[in-house]
Amino acid sequence: SKLSIPKFSNQIICLDGTGSKPETDALFNRDFELIDGCIDISTCKKTLIRQGLGKTKCKRLTRQGIKDLLGQAVECLKKTDEKILVATHKVIEDDVLKTCKTLLPGKTVDCIHFYGNSGVNEFKDHDAIICFGAPGTNQIERLDEAMALYTDLIRHRPDQPSPHSLLGTLYEKQGKYEQAEAQYKQALKINPDYIPAVNNLAFLYAEQDKELNTALDLARQAKERIGRLPAIMDTLGWVYYKKQLYDSAATEFEACVEKEPGNPIFHYHLGLAYNRLGEYVKAGTALTKALELQQDFKGSAEAKKVLGQL
Repeated sequence: SKLSIPKFSNQIICLDGTGSKPETDALFNRDFELIDGCIDISTCKKTLIRQGLGKTKCKRLTRQGIKDLLGQAVECLKKTDEKILVATHKVIEDDVLKTCKTLLPGKTVDCIHFYGNSGVNEFKDHDAIICFGAPGTNQIERLDEAMALYTDLIRHRPDQPSPHSLLGTLYEKQGKYEQAEAQYKQALKINPDYIPAVNNLAFLYAEQDKELNTALDLARQAKERIGRLPAIMDTLGWVYYKKQLYDSAATEFEACVEKEPGNPIFHYHLGLAYNRLGEYVKAGTALTKALELQQDFKGSAEAKKVLGQL
């Protein structure tokens, strides 16, 4: 598995509506406390998080629905919050602004829509912000924005490995493997012990069935430094698998499944290793579990093919 988050020693708060705790633990090499719903932050009266307010769902909200949800958000504001900024989707911006002004008489309320003022810090002159809905663009736009961001980071921070490693993951997503490899290598040139690049380069080599001896050295280096984290163990196991060391691969994948049983990729990799070892019943169980967890993960077609041959 790939790692894409730079190491950071201070406190981290992850606002993540799509990932999983085990994955976040692995990426940051720490044990996070999982909080869902209302949370307390010292500088706020209360922070309210509501799930699943994308653009499509927001468009379906009635005015009363908007009022009900905004009412909950308004209750989280402090009495001293005088100037409020609301960020929302353009399709409901007018209704949201009118409703907020009704709910906050005597307060100054401004409204912007997501991506409406790119590069401008609209929040700096406000006491509080309400994000009504979740910003989202299509994947190509997200990749383009991220590529521009990391390229700019490299220009301003040429001595840091993390932007190169992050840019490498984006190239890899686009299937530009030579560019990805070059970025990972540049990150390691800056810092040979930068584990996200160490791990990701090992995984990239394994995926391409190239430089497997180097991949094994890198994967072992990552595990020695980080320990028994699933993303790291999965990379090492995948390198073992590609080198036809199926017993060693199965051992790593079994540990991954034990620590993160909800990850379909780990079950998939374990099933492939069992199949190569002739443990066909175990292989079938693992591959079936992978597909039960997710029907369309990367490798699902191969999982179905192997299952059909058992």
